[in-house]
Amino acid sequence: MKKLIVIILLCCTHVAFGQTGVRVSLNNLVSVTFPAKPVISKPDSNTTVYSINRNGAFYTVTVEDLSKKAYLHNNVDSLLHFYDGLYKSQIKAQGGTLAYKKRMAINDDVAIEFAYTLNAKASVPDTRFQQSVYIDNTLVSFAFWTFKDKLKANAADKDIFFNSIVDPSEPAPPTPYQPEIKAPADSIAVKTPAPQTVSKATESRFGYSVGYLLGAAIFTAFIIGMLILIKRNSRKDKNE
Repeated sequence: MKKLIVIILLCCTHVAFGQTGVRVSLNNLVSVTFPAKPVISKPDSNTTVYSINRNGAFYTVTVEDLSKKAYLHNNVDSLLHFYDGLYKSQIKAQGGTLAYKKRMAINDDVAIEFAYTLNAKASVPDTRFQQSVYIDNTLVSFAFWTFKDKLKANAADKDIFFNSIVDPSEPAPPTPYQPEIKAPADSIAVKTPAPQTVSKATESRFGYSVGYLLGAAIFTAFIIGMLILIKRNSRKDKNE
């Protein structure tokens, strides 16, 4: 009986530790909690990728320093056009289909969340969720990729991951969170744009163009991070 109690206590301790996760500060701009320590890679001098896979899902975060590449006017209209270019480029590069998109806020900064599906091979996650935010000339993107047949089982993990995104100076939110399995109902409605001055129209076009160019680059960074992660996991399995 005593042995049984000890085993139960050990199991409970393991579960609680697993729920805590590993909190990572991203350039002191925002922090996020991974289920375990992520693999870090740098595809180039301006990009850092954090990635990990758990239970049939890939967690990936990219931090893209744009200070030497482009300057965006930090107003809502320009940023929304930037995000439009971003998500459209990413989905087009992968031949995906948009499931939903919505405007949101991360630490009071204007951000976007979107999801899309792919007709992909069985070995590649075909259901993908992403949140992106532009802060201080830096684009931070959080991605959760899973398989359609595992979507319901992984829905709570997705919510825990996205809900853990906070200001690095704030305490990490407790886990686990109450899962929200349903897709957001507040999708962005298509509205007739208000008349713009020439300067605002130029800002919008520029923002969209920058976002569109970055979309494909971010997708490439996601793939590089995933490949490095798979390679390291393969080496680890061989050594064990």
